[in-house]
Amino acid sequence: MNRRDFFKIVATTGATAAVAGCQPATEQILPLVVPNEHLIPGVAAWFATVCRECPAGCGVLARNREGRVVKLEGNPDHPVNHGALCGRGQAALQGLYNPDRFAGPLRRDGDALRSLPWDDALKLFADKVTAARGANKARGIAVVTQLENGSAGVLADRFVQAIGARPRVTLEPFGFEAIRAANRQTFGRDAIPYYALQDAEVVISFGADFVETWLSNVDHARGFARMHTFRDGRAGTFFHVEPRQSLTASNADEWIRNAPGTEGATGADALTRIWVLAVAGFIAICAFSGFEATFSLFAGSRFDLTEGPVALIFFAVGVLLVFVQARLVGPVSGRLGPLGALQLGLLFNAAGLALLAVTRGWVLLVVALALLTIGQGLAIPNLTAAVADRAPNERRGEALGFQQRWQAMGRIVGPILAGALFEHVGVSAPYAVGAGLALVAMGVLVRAHGELTVAPVTGQLSGDASQA
Repeated sequence: MNRRDFFKIVATTGATAAVAGCQPATEQILPLVVPNEHLIPGVAAWFATVCRECPAGCGVLARNREGRVVKLEGNPDHPVNHGALCGRGQAALQGLYNPDRFAGPLRRDGDALRSLPWDDALKLFADKVTAARGANKARGIAVVTQLENGSAGVLADRFVQAIGARPRVTLEPFGFEAIRAANRQTFGRDAIPYYALQDAEVVISFGADFVETWLSNVDHARGFARMHTFRDGRAGTFFHVEPRQSLTASNADEWIRNAPGTEGATGADALTRIWVLAVAGFIAICAFSGFEATFSLFAGSRFDLTEGPVALIFFAVGVLLVFVQARLVGPVSGRLGPLGALQLGLLFNAAGLALLAVTRGWVLLVVALALLTIGQGLAIPNLTAAVADRAPNERRGEALGFQQRWQAMGRIVGPILAGALFEHVGVSAPYAVGAGLALVAMGVLVRAHGELTVAPVTGQLSGDASQA
């Protein structure tokens, strides 16, 4: 190529580029041909709104570039999420720009959906509603919306009332009607409660996956983190009952893996076991405390014993009781288990009280007191052990306190009952009735043997996600 041809090519290329640059700009460069006065091309604008991906309603800030929302972030000033945003909220833009979304009205044409201009769609909708109202078939119109409240919900309800249709139907994939109904039955308020996890010391969750999907998972995750952080000299404890190892289960101090659908039964079975043991303990304590309250009167009436010998008898009973609990409880419960040792103790109690009711000699008196003392020494420690074994770990202290309350009630009722029997029936009546009560307690345990021998509710320790 010579010099002259080279300059010809350069001149022609430059002229072509100049002519193309003078053409009118295409309208597809910017989405907004006439932009909003608040939008400056090249400068991002932020708008505060609310996420609608679930009923929690987290506050979000939408980043807008040239009329298009390109990013969502949590609103730090919003009271629900305080600036955080879950994965569903972050992915909300996929629903806005998904190419398979419904971008406009559609009309069913056979098995297919055909797009329809907005004007034609509104006219068709108005004609159909008018025809239905004219034929008194407006109740056949169903208006379905997502979860709406405030002015949007009021507007939809007024529209439904105006056309005479049936009440508006709310379609919410994450529905919490069961929680609302439970709150209405329990507290008389038709509302979804607020769970202040951050103020709790112990949290027990039965299938409520609040870190992933349940209610306001962003707010719950924040409250759980605060509850689980070491502060004020302690950290909160969290127990979770769920079949699968969700994020919530992975963050639990103890994850209790149950069969699907048995969350309620898991807690109810444990509570039933505690009730059975507490009632059995109450009956046994009634029988023994009745003996303690009336034995001095019985010994004086039947054996002419004064206060001194009676005190020595109680001293001997106390020494034997200490020996039994120190030397016999461990081996017996190790061989029979706490439940079996408890039943054996109640059997000894019944035998000792029955002998007391009929004894008139010193030998039978000593044997009766020995049986009664051994039985009581075996029964009470093993009752406590049985309750501790069968209570959920997270409620063990509560279960033991519940058992102690029943025992305290037995110490009140037993002496009153024994005193009344001694005064109005006879000197042997408190022990005969006490033997019957011990047998009743044994019967309660035997009748509930199947439930009580179920393995205690235990779980797999998870600690954190790396250990689970």
